[in-house]
Amino acid sequence: VQKLAGTTSPILNDEHSSERPRISKREVNSFYTRFQHLDEDRDGFLTFQQFLSIPELITNPLAFRIVDVTDLSGLELHDNDSNEGKSGVDDGKKEDDDGELKINFRQFAHTLQSISPRTPRDSKAALMFRLFDLGCDGKVCRSDLYGILGHLSMRAFPGTPQLRHKVDELLLHHDKDNDGELNFDEFKEAMEEEGW
Repeated sequence: VQKLAGTTSPILNDEHSSERPRISKREVNSFYTRFQHLDEDRDGFLTFQQFLSIPELITNPLAFRIVDVTDLSGLELHDNDSNEGKSGVDDGKKEDDDGELKINFRQFAHTLQSISPRTPRDSKAALMFRLFDLGCDGKVCRSDLYGILGHLSMRAFPGTPQLRHKVDELLLHHDKDNDGELNFDEFKEAMEEEGW
């Protein structure tokens, strides 16, 4: 097990990614400082609203999905002399007594790294694929495209006919095996051609 606070460590464990983003000790410290600043009650968790207040997510219309699909399986945090206290947080998300989503440092750091400009293109494509795969079945189907593009429709597609046309066009041009869905390779090609 590598330490996240070591020189560098992979933090994405993604079956679709050949490259793993790496996080430096400096980045961990920067993320932790930001996390502590947002963690007003010092319980080791952020509320969903606190989390969404970070600049990387505040204007992102898919922020809720980014939090949902962040994969923590490849992230390890351990205490050491220079990073005391960073690993004492539970893995993943939890809900408080009111049912509000709470996010720990591990998820905070992993999410920021996942959307970082330094993240390799293949890893970003894998994240985008998970964002669009609403059914979590390893395929992006018509309803997944409607769901995500519909959520973005106020910005990109002003009405239902335009949205329907866009979904039809995406499947027509990128569904190479004609199964009515986009696998990862088909989705990645669509993403590159669409400039997502």
